Amino acid sequence: MRNQNNTCDRLNGHKQLTSRAYDRWSRVWDFARYTNGGIYDASLKLLGQGHKNVLDVGCGTGLMSAKLAASGRQVLGLDISIEMVERAERRNDPKITFIHGDAEKLPSDNHSFDAVVNLISFHHYPNPSRAVAEFRRVLRPGGRLVLVAFDRNSLYTTLAQKMNRWTKGIAGSSWQKTSGEIILLLRAAGFTNIEVKPLRYWIKTFAIVAE
Repeated sequence: MRNQNNTCDRLNGHKQLTSRAYDRWSRVWDFARYTNGGIYDASLKLLGQGHKNVLDVGCGTGLMSAKLAASGRQVLGLDISIEMVERAERRNDPKITFIHGDAEKLPSDNHSFDAVVNLISFHHYPNPSRAVAEFRRVLRPGGRLVLVAFDRNSLYTTLAQKMNRWTKGIAGSSWQKTSGEIILLLRAAGFTNIEVKPLRYWIKTFAIVAE
């Protein structure tokens, strides 16, 4: 029992560290509209017309949420950083609701969404199997997950994990995944129709579409 408690404390500590880091970055995060704009646009194209009610997990200041809303969708944006959420709320878009929350314990009912979007956030989750199980739980039957992640085998990721102790603190020493590793997690969670698509970005990046 003590070992279990120690593990929980350590993982929660990682989440708190990540939250505090993104609280600081919230002041400049809107610049990601320029650095990550291609990822947002490509992800939007992976949704169909029937995906009207969307959960944006790891929404940051709401850049992707805003694109989803502009396309006519109703959006719930969730982030573990309180200050990211507070800045996102300044958008005052009636089609978007922003909440503070944990991807591994989503505060939503079963079968609540037509789609879940998770962009460049997955490597922050200490228990990724729990996160994908939560994505599956809140999706309606036939709903779609669009997940974008950096590839663990990219040169940048490899160097960052080896050389930057701070990076390990907010991205774990083994939380970065290959597309194959994420596919295994998705299948275990009950996703059956899974497709991997490469994305153009300065770090080796991929998108996974799963139903």
